[in-house]
Amino acid sequence: MPPNHATILEQVDKLIGSNFYLYHYSKEKYTELLTLQKQVEKRIITKLPESVIHRNEHIAKYQDPEHLYSNHISFLFDPLPLDVISKANYPKNHIYKSKKLYEYIIDIRKLEKNIIFAVKETPFNNFLVDLYRDGFPEFFEYLYFKIRESANYILKDKGKGLSSLESIIARYRNQTRNGFINLINSKDFEEYKTYYAPKIPHIMLYPSNGIIKPIKVNVLNIDY
Repeated sequence: MPPNHATILEQVDKLIGSNFYLYHYSKEKYTELLTLQKQVEKRIITKLPESVIHRNEHIAKYQDPEHLYSNHISFLFDPLPLDVISKANYPKNHIYKSKKLYEYIIDIRKLEKNIIFAVKETPFNNFLVDLYRDGFPEFFEYLYFKIRESANYILKDKGKGLSSLESIIARYRNQTRNGFINLINSKDFEEYKTYYAPKIPHIMLYPSNGIIKPIKVNVLNIDY
């Protein structure tokens, strides 16, 4: 029987690392990943949640309108460290408390050429968030968000295009596992444990058609 070349390439990628793959997780299985806005258009949901509308308004005020929250799909830079999250005290209804998860793997080479992206929870942004939370003067709010926005572009954590995206993946690859370990063992875990990937670098992609198709979907059984 001839070798399965797709499987061989997948194993090579795991050994040497790849800057082409990103990972998304959900409790449900889908044939394609949709932004919230696309879910409204397809009538999968009736309307955007109020929390999303509020985020959109904030982004439109302080950031680039291309990065509306309703137009993104989030991805991790590495596979989810199941052995780490399974031991953490996440709430019962949290996605990481599911007995079964679906792992969606995307290949950025199959995305549109000028895909828009933004990295969230970078060390720089976490520093600024802590600064703001710890009493940054309210009247400097506009200046604070504008400085953060400009810095993210200068650091190339925001941008567009596949070559820039590949460079960003190379920068943040292999940080996810330690990120979760540090979060779970930190004093801030109780505050952040209801979120998806707080304090851990992850990336938002903004497909112009609202759709990203995975190259593979894995079923993960989590042992608690």
